[in-house]
Amino acid sequence: MNKFYAAFTLFVFLFSCKPSGDFLTRRNQDKAFLDAVKYLDKNPEDAGAKQAITVLYPKLQQQHLGNIELNSTINDESRWDILSAEYNSLQKMYDAVTSSTIASGLVKAENYQSNIVQLRRDAAEDYYQKAVRLNNTGSKSDAKMAYNLFRRSDNWLPGYKDVKNLMNIAWQNSIINVVINPIKDNNWMMGSKWNTFNNFSYDNFNQTLTRELGGNYAVLYPARFYTEWDARRMNIMPDWSVNISYQSFELPRPLDKKRIKNVSKNVENGRDSVGGIKYRPITASITIYEQTFIVRGKMDIEITDFNARRSISLDSYTDDFSYKNEYATFTGDKRALDDNDWKLINKKGNQNFMNKEEINNELYRRLYPNIKSRIESAVRWN
Repeated sequence: MNKFYAAFTLFVFLFSCKPSGDFLTRRNQDKAFLDAVKYLDKNPEDAGAKQAITVLYPKLQQQHLGNIELNSTINDESRWDILSAEYNSLQKMYDAVTSSTIASGLVKAENYQSNIVQLRRDAAEDYYQKAVRLNNTGSKSDAKMAYNLFRRSDNWLPGYKDVKNLMNIAWQNSIINVVINPIKDNNWMMGSKWNTFNNFSYDNFNQTLTRELGGNYAVLYPARFYTEWDARRMNIMPDWSVNISYQSFELPRPLDKKRIKNVSKNVENGRDSVGGIKYRPITASITIYEQTFIVRGKMDIEITDFNARRSISLDSYTDDFSYKNEYATFTGDKRALDDNDWKLINKKGNQNFMNKEEINNELYRRLYPNIKSRIESAVRWN
């Protein structure tokens, strides 16, 4: 154990004392420079670290300043991120050198903090001016872009000018009117009396969507939601329309299973010679029939730009569920049966099939969250 500990200690010592000359050969020279400064603070006499600092600082400074000059003339918003990264690299080198007594004696580092402050102001102003122009066009799509540009301006310089107030104005200018049309029912019970029932029914589906999305008081998204009838009544011109079609499918042949259950019971069968009750066993055989039905539903949703007459999105969602129907017959002595056995036996001829109302309502309930989520995703952009 002592030999192992001694060998391990020697390995750690040798590893910690490895030559420092590799700073100049590393691929990431920015990190190599910062590492050399740290290393020199712990090893003040290390010649390799000193050499790396004196060689790398002017080299990296020239490189970053060259990149700044090159990208300053690019007429693209991406230049702000590039310039910021270059200045930040220069400032990290300055901070590292000035925090080290030894390194500050080897090179004279330059402070770029004022350049960073001015860069942030220039970037904020650039985004601000572009946003103002877009916000004044009267176009809802331009207002949407203006909002995002105002937000970027504020990210570069929080509280810049009146950007917060203009963001609110851009939000209001971007609000679209979304009309959710009545669901188109293409399922196998189309036109039947079952097309009017509970919360997720044919009649109520679009009304429920409109209400739960916030209606014409929605605040979570730059959108107002209307049913087709409400849009006509309030004379609202739609920007987007939502069309939903529904279809359900039932397996034509249920999955049939049959199982047999044998039951027995002791019943009174007279008395013995001293008056005690005598019992005898009775039996019955119950045949239980089980039918499993699998029902699948599909909803298609298309969101359309009403004015441009173009499809924004077209999606399909499916879901399914199963339900069982059981009944039973028996042979033998009926006295051996209990209440649960009789419940199954009495279902024969009056099986517990789900009716069309129940099937549709369950499928609507399962598919509804996907439809609602898709509309929310389409109108949410910030």
